[in-house]
Parts: sequence; structure tokens; C-alpha cells
Amino acid sequence: MGRARDERGAVAVFTALLTTTVLTGFASFSIDIGYQRMAARDMQAVADLVAMDMARHLDGSSTATLLADPAWAAAVTASRDRQGETLGDALNLKSCGVAASGEPTLDGTGICAYPGILEDDGGFAGGAAATHVKVLTRTDVDYFLPIFAESGSAARSAVAKTQSSACFQLGSFAASVNPSASPVLEDILKPLVGASTIGLLGYDGLAAATIALIDLIKAPTLNVGTVNELLALENVTVSDVLLAEAHVLRANGKGAEAQVLETAAVQAVAGVEIEIGELIGLSTSDNAALSTQFNAMDLFLGSVFLANGTNFLAIPNLQAGVPSVGVTTAQLQIIERPQRACNDDEAKTAQIKLAATAKANLNASPLPLGPLLNLKLIDPATGNPNNDIAVDIDIDVAGAHGHLTDVDCSPVEKFRADIWTDLVQARVSATITVKGTVKATVLGIAGVNVPVQFKVALSADASKPASVSSAPASMDLPPNVYGDHVEVGSGTTILPNLTASMVSGTLATGPLTVLGLPVPTSTLDAIVNPILDLAVPAIGTFVGATVNPLIGVVNTNLSALTTALGINVAGADFYPLARPVCNNPALRG
Repeated sequence: MGRARDERGAVAVFTALLTTTVLTGFASFSIDIGYQRMAARDMQAVADLVAMDMARHLDGSSTATLLADPAWAAAVTASRDRQGETLGDALNLKSCGVAASGEPTLDGTGICAYPGILEDDGGFAGGAAATHVKVLTRTDVDYFLPIFAESGSAARSAVAKTQSSACFQLGSFAASVNPSASPVLEDILKPLVGASTIGLLGYDGLAAATIALIDLIKAPTLNVGTVNELLALENVTVSDVLLAEAHVLRANGKGAEAQVLETAAVQAVAGVEIEIGELIGLSTSDNAALSTQFNAMDLFLGSVFLANGTNFLAIPNLQAGVPSVGVTTAQLQIIERPQRACNDDEAKTAQIKLAATAKANLNASPLPLGPLLNLKLIDPATGNPNNDIAVDIDIDVAGAHGHLTDVDCSPVEKFRADIWTDLVQARVSATITVKGTVKATVLGIAGVNVPVQFKVALSADASKPASVSSAPASMDLPPNVYGDHVEVGSGTTILPNLTASMVSGTLATGPLTVLGLPVPTSTLDAIVNPILDLAVPAIGTFVGATVNPLIGVVNTNLSALTTALGINVAGADFYPLARPVCNNPALRG
């Protein structure tokens, strides 16, 4: 028998050929997949950029109107050409198809742009007023080694919209506030920042100085790089903020104004920490926020009021010029500095709260009420005569809230907003207890002295209800300039003089016996009440002779306070802030 053939060499050759084929196929597959991925990245980049370009062409027109305009197709072509060469087949301009769901579609390779509306669920469809644009791209790429397939495709899409960014201020302080001309504001600021600061040269100039947020960020005492870092900054003292403001003002050539802030930075509240986010009052940080101009006086006042913590301050000499009236307590609360918001955010502000109790000492003589009445004021606890009454003063200006509804940049800068003004309460009130006798005819006998004791409520009320609907605020620049404001819900809260009314259920007559017969209380009430009803207004007039001058002082102080702080009582001040950013495209899908 012959020796078997040796086939080991043939197996080696076969194995080598098989391995080479498989490895070559996988290598080809990897290369082609990588090539396809590069084409997909190109398609996404083109879709993103063309979508943002085309978002600038949205002008509120319908989908049909925009697609019918030759300028739309021309703009798509121009944007595509600016993107340069891409892998795969050329992106020829096509018209988007529309699926049954309303979604735009692209048949084959190319590019199309479809204006419409991006829905909350992510769907996209045409609309009467297109707010978004969707761009579809698709290309085919030929494989280098078409072992498994000759070509592949890459398709991508992008959705963009154009948005306008703008900020506004809603609040209590006017940009033109002049503390040195306002004794009320001086009295508030002196305990906080020191008396020496009030009289410095340049203080008035703060009202006319502005500080850009981007400049404030660069100030060395804050040491941040972005708006977000600034808003999140912790452990910031009033001194840090005031020195940062001073740094910006001095760099802008306002040395006298900077000196005011530098001096205030070492006063009593300098080391107190505040929330910088609360002071700036912004919850967004886009281009519009970055370019926002802040009034230097607003920042200064906001810093010192925030540093005061509780914000309770006494108004001195409330009783000045009013005989027989003394103030036992008086508290003024500056609830908030102006609030700022951008874009769709809401600004909400409260304004002032004044609470005081005045002690009024009335004339000790009997109330001058005519021959039928002999009445005196008494202490309800002891029943003894007491001509001292407590007069409560309560003024609460709750504020306002609002948001931007529209912003435009061309040909003029336009700001539109809806503002709601909130509840305003302004009251002076007191309750007095009166005791004495009423001459009346009882059981046919005239001139019977009927003992009575009752309460009388005294009040002066200038409260106003909250707004049910919004009031529009509108400003165009020009003719207006930044720093101008619109008053919304403008009004004044001036307390009227006291009025008096019987407090129900407090009349106490008797017991009384006439000709040895007890007279029921109900009978005495029916006889005496009509007489007392006529007497109550006279009692109010008598008390008002002392208290109404106090109301006049309250009105004067309230007027001075609101003027000094730029407060629009029963309303709000709407300030557009420079500068809006319009037609700023952004990807949304």
C-alpha cells in the first residue's frame, strides 16, 4: 500500500484565504460604517445650521404663505451653500412632503425646510402662524468595498425657533430717587449706612449712574466669571457688593459716586451677608440679562435694605404737630426692592407696610352732645373715666406682578407687558367705650335718665381691592429712553377723616325701675337706640377733632415716603431694561 497524501499544506492555504476574506469584509464594513457616520454628522450639522438660519425668516406668517414665497426657497439654498462640502450625494433643494400626521417628510436624498409649530408632545405640523422651522437632510454614501452592500444612507433633522430676549424691572424705587432731598429716606438710611454717607458729594449722582451686569461680574470683590456664578454666589457681604459697584463706577469716571459707596461699605451693615440673587432679581442668564443696565441707586438701596434683615424701621416724630397724641409703636417695612425678570419669567414685588399705634388723649369734658345726652369715655376694664384711646394705623401696599408679552427690536425697540396690581389696604381705626345717661320718655314719664354703656367704632379706610384683570404696559424706545418707566394702576392712597359707627351688640342699658316698675331691656333699647344713633356721628366728630390731625400727618408721611422711594401707590412701575436681543435662533429639537 502506498503512503497517504500529505494535505496539510492545502488546509493552511484554505484557512489563510478564508481568514483574509472574513477580515477584509469586517475591515470594509468598519470603514464604510465610519464613513456613513461621518456623513450623518455632516447631515446633522447642516440641518442644525440651516434650521437656525431659517428661523430668522419666521415673521408670523402661515406655513402655506412662507412656502409659497420664492424667498423661502432662496434662503434655504443660500444657507445650504454656506455650509460647504458634505460627504455623500449633493443636498439638492426639495419640497418637504407631509405625512398623514402632519409631519414633514423628505423623499430621497436632498434637503427641505418646513415652517410650522413644534407641539408639546414633540410632533411637528404646519400652522396658521409658524413659530418653528424643521429641516430634513438625507444623503447616500457609496461604500469603498461593497462586500455586504453597495451604499448606505444618512438622514437627520433639526427644529429651531427664533426668540427675543429682554428683561424688565417691576417695583417701587424710581431711578430718579433723590435721598438727599427726602428727610424720610435720610431717616431710613442713616441708621443703616451712617450719617456721614448721606451728605457726601456725589450721592445724588447715584440716581443717574448705571452699572452693567457684565461689568459687575468682572469686579474683583465678587470674583466670578458668568451670570450663573454671580446668581449662585454665597457668603457675599454688603461691603463686597458696594465695593464692586464702586469699582465699576470709578472705572467709568464717576469718582465722587464711587466714594459714596466706598464710604458706605465700611458702615454698620457692611459685614452683613446678603443673597446676591435676591438683590439682582434675575432667574435667567441669557444675553439680555448679561447686557442689563442696573441703576446704581437701586442697587445701593437694595443692598442696605436687604442687609437690614427684618426691614422694620421706625418713622420718627409721627405725632409731630398733633397736640395730645403720642406714638407708642411705629414700624415701617420695606418689603422688597424692585424685582427683575427676563423673557417668560414673572416679576413679583411688594412695596411698603406701615403699622403704628398712636395714643390720643381727648378732652376730659363731657361729650358735647346736647341736653338729652350725658356721656363720657371710660376704660372698659374698670368702668372709670379714661380719655386715652389707642389709634391703630395700618397701611399695606401689597404690590404687583407681571410678565413680558412681546418684544421687538426693529425699527424701534418695543416692550409690551401685562401687569396685575395687588391689594392695597390703608386704615386708621379705634374703638372707644362710652358710658352715661340718656334722657328719654319711659312709660309716659319724660326726662327719665336711662343709664347706657356702648362701644363706638371709629375708622378711616382707603383700601382698594386687588386687580381682577391685567393692565397693559407699553413702551417704545425711542421716543422714550432707558430709565423711563410706565405707571400701571396709578393711584394714591390718602386716608379720609374718621367716621364713626355703633358696634353692634354692645349697647347695655339698665337695669332701670320707673314708678317702682322694672323696665325690660328690650323696651329701653327701642327708646334709647334711635337717640344714640343720632349721637354717634357727633361722637366721631368730637374724637376726630384730635385724631384727624394725626391722619393728616400719616398722609403727609405716606406721601413723602412714596415720593422718596418712587412708589406708585396702588400700582406698579414698569421699567424696560437695556437691551433686548431679537431674532436670536435656538435649536428646539
